[in-house]
Amino acid sequence: ALMLLVTTLNSLTASGGGVVVPPGDAGALAREIRALLADPTRRRAMGQAGRGYVEAHFSRSVWAGRLTRIMEGLTSTPPRSPA
Repeated sequence: ALMLLVTTLNSLTASGGGVVVPPGDAGALAREIRALLADPTRRRAMGQAGRGYVEAHFSRSVWAGRLTRIMEGLTSTPPRSPA
């Protein structure tokens, strides 16, 4: 699993699976890259956290469950009367 460097905060980075650097800040990006290159344990931990987040939120079974709930909601709602 790979860690992630991004320029905006998102749920994946909040889960510990990535690092946020300010947009356009090449110095901050370089510092984070150097820090990650120097710390294989941190990279590995971030990769595992990111993978766990993605599997918990975007796996086939998660999406199938979401789609099933949507479809069930559509089929259990009575049709609207024409206005």
